[in-house]
Amino acid sequence: MNGPSLLMNLGLCAVLGCVWTLSSETRAEEISLATRTDLLYQKVTGPGRSASFYDRGAHLLHESDLRYKTSLMDGQWNSLLNTTVRVTDSRQFDPEDLSIQKLEWKLSDARTQIHLGDYFANLSPYSMTKGIKGVAFQRNLGDDQNYVRVLYGSFDAQWAYLYKDPAREPMNRLGGGLRLQRAWDRFRLGLNLAQAMDEEDDAHRPAGMDAYRQVMPALDWEYRDGGLVVSGDHAYASTRRMPAAGAATDQDGTAHKIVARASLGQLNLNGHAERVSSDFLSLGGGATPDRLRYYLKGEYKLDKTWRLFLIYDDFRDNLSDQLATTTQTTTWEGGFRKSRLFDRRNLNLSVSWRNKAVDSSDGSKDRVSDRLKVKLNDRIGQAFDWRGEVEYILDEDNVADADADSLLFDLGLGYRQRLGKDWDVRANLDLGRQETETTGVSGRDISNRMRLGFAANREDGTVLGGFYEYTTADLLAANADNRHNRASLYWQTRPAWLKKQGSLRFEVSDYLHTFTQDPSRDYREQIAKVSLQWNYEKTDAKGTAK
Repeated sequence: MNGPSLLMNLGLCAVLGCVWTLSSETRAEEISLATRTDLLYQKVTGPGRSASFYDRGAHLLHESDLRYKTSLMDGQWNSLLNTTVRVTDSRQFDPEDLSIQKLEWKLSDARTQIHLGDYFANLSPYSMTKGIKGVAFQRNLGDDQNYVRVLYGSFDAQWAYLYKDPAREPMNRLGGGLRLQRAWDRFRLGLNLAQAMDEEDDAHRPAGMDAYRQVMPALDWEYRDGGLVVSGDHAYASTRRMPAAGAATDQDGTAHKIVARASLGQLNLNGHAERVSSDFLSLGGGATPDRLRYYLKGEYKLDKTWRLFLIYDDFRDNLSDQLATTTQTTTWEGGFRKSRLFDRRNLNLSVSWRNKAVDSSDGSKDRVSDRLKVKLNDRIGQAFDWRGEVEYILDEDNVADADADSLLFDLGLGYRQRLGKDWDVRANLDLGRQETETTGVSGRDISNRMRLGFAANREDGTVLGGFYEYTTADLLAANADNRHNRASLYWQTRPAWLKKQGSLRFEVSDYLHTFTQDPSRDYREQIAKVSLQWNYEKTDAKGTAK
């Protein structure tokens, strides 16, 4: 039986199990249904309207979330069903008219967990941290820190790939594994075995794409003693690469990472060391191959108002001398934070400086970047607050003997006030400007941003709000200057016929995009939307669900 057939049978078992659960004598503990329905009308005009991703015309988007929880066998087992179904006629939201977004079923007792459907497969960071559609079983060995876990499924992102045969479906990849975890007072140990494989004869395999098969044993551990926490992850990957044309090849690689956190009075340290070999590949986990990295961050609290920090980060590649040159990146960053500046209760200042150097062994790269960042924020009275940020970056290319700088300014103003007995009003104004130079190029790109937003809330669920945003970009690239006007206004209410179990929202938006040097790219997007949200929840510990 191939992978998709197996998963289809698992899915059928899950559906039959749910039907049995719903039709048998069970104690219904919780039933909840949340629905969201959007009716949209989207109008796109202008000579450059093809650049818009909105579907023109009237469209429907509906999603329903169902959660059904019951107890079985006189309360010895719990059953939990979670599913989300989407209906839409817009390809902007989903390529399918009817699709399952989530389907998971969990059976559990005091020591056992059985999962069918959507499941986050978590063995260890290197070996497996991936969402799958399949089956998982966990048996606790005394408590939830001591267990054995087994899982298997497909890495497909959409359920349609399993019950349909759409042309957009990628090559199927299956995977799973086993994890055994033991924990003591201060020490935890995890043994993992992960496996992943591509179906190389899949009809949807893109031309020229490589297929892989992999087995990866991994070990992870953690030691705790007071303010000290040390952990590690170690993995060995045996991978077979099967190209579309040519002979298959094997590659073996290792990955090791040690992480430490320590609290020594007013000093907190956090660091890690990692070495990932050039031939290490993780199909189900995550790692950057061909990297040796050291990272350390220290924070020191002088008193209640002063905090200092220092960061060192260094990594390089070419661990197996398989490249013509080795590239090394070294970063130093330090700074401080001062609260209650000038004895003002809410006035805070933070300053940081960062130096980043990139060098190559053959001399082709020698770049240095320095960044200075200053932040301030304060509160004025009971209604106003503000924040400001200035960032200056200087990039130097010593090979090209050229430099460039960048400036970033950001200012935010906030307002919040209670008006009368009913309304809570909030408003904010954000202003920003960025000036960026490119090494070896004369001139600078300049971008400006302004955003004004407001919202008024009433205790009965009525909300009135909106925003206006204006951005400009004056760029050195030919015909790239642009302006964007965005405005939106919405009103939300809770009608009596919804009985406080939902809301109705009306929203209109207008986006105008102009390109000052090329009017043929101009376009406008106008959107009207009506949204209905409705929730239903019932808890009945004594009755029976039929």
